[in-house]
Amino acid sequence: LLFQVQDDLIDLIGDKGRDQQGTDIAEGKPSLPVVFALANCAQAEKNELLALLEKDRADITPQEILRGIELLQSCGAIDYSLDKIDQWKQELTTHIPLVDNLLSELTHTILEPLLLHR
Repeated sequence: LLFQVQDDLIDLIGDKGRDQQGTDIAEGKPSLPVVFALANCAQAEKNELLALLEKDRADITPQEILRGIELLQSCGAIDYSLDKIDQWKQELTTHIPLVDNLLSELTHTILEPLLLHR
């Protein structure tokens, strides 16, 4: 979960080394931020996000992808996902103390570009 959610967030607000951010939105992938947004946003935002997710990848514009990211940010999906990463890391290191140092270094390295957005 830690890896998958951080990967989803890097696609949205980090730098995955791709030509553009938000390729998961263009592909209509149901990431944790998307699921959270669909469960918690106002109906108008849900409808707008669903319309973006259902578009063919070839038809979605960079501006529409940026709008999708804005929708995820405005309804708290990005912050929620960052909080879940923190929670899961804490739970894992509490139950398996031997991985604490490894996870601390790994998550810091992986999440550093994301934490700048908080």
